[in-house]
Amino acid sequence: MQRNENSPGSDLGFDFPKHGYRGDLFPDIVPSSFTGHSLCISRQFGARGGSIAAKVAKKLGWQIYSHEILQYMASNPAAKQELFDFAGPKIVDWVEGQWSQLVEQGQITRTEEVEDLARVILLLGCIGNTVFVGSGAGFLVPDVNRLHARIIAPFDDRASYISQYDRLTMDDSKEKVRSSDERRVEFLHGHFKAVMNEPYCYDLILNSSRLGEDCTIQTIIQATRIKYGF
Repeated sequence: MQRNENSPGSDLGFDFPKHGYRGDLFPDIVPSSFTGHSLCISRQFGARGGSIAAKVAKKLGWQIYSHEILQYMASNPAAKQELFDFAGPKIVDWVEGQWSQLVEQGQITRTEEVEDLARVILLLGCIGNTVFVGSGAGFLVPDVNRLHARIIAPFDDRASYISQYDRLTMDDSKEKVRSSDERRVEFLHGHFKAVMNEPYCYDLILNSSRLGEDCTIQTIIQATRIKYGF
């Protein structure tokens, strides 16, 4: 598949056709039960969470879904319909039940933006063998079905990394990191009740600056394998 650098999934090696998505975004099988295993990665901007998540997914042999890919699926009617048709009515019914439960329990603020996104995440989480990056996935997928890890790093370390990666001055980089942190707080606190209980809403919190990328990756993989018994 030829890669389109302007595609929302280009940073992870995916390309999207204009009319829906196919190929790599589909899992190999749809399970007969609703016990799919997922890894939800929450990360501070500049803590290398995206890179770490991609390497974890590759080692586990799981499909990775970035925030951009999930938003694409949720906002593109053809892509969303194709995904739901692929999953089948039993899984779609399970997704609707989970969504209704989250709303009734006051765990999520119901808006059109988050409703479509949540349904896509719940469906992919039910199918399983998935790594979610951001998007509040860890507050949507049931506890038994997911491991929720948060990757953090000191502010100055994150700013330094972004300065090198994006070729910005340190002042511009710090402002970019600060703005990203503010947007995350606004999104999560505006939609998910569980985030108010930080840090206890996470299974793992890992400092990628102190541990290093390799150690962070291995820790997440080991925790995932122990939790799911493989």
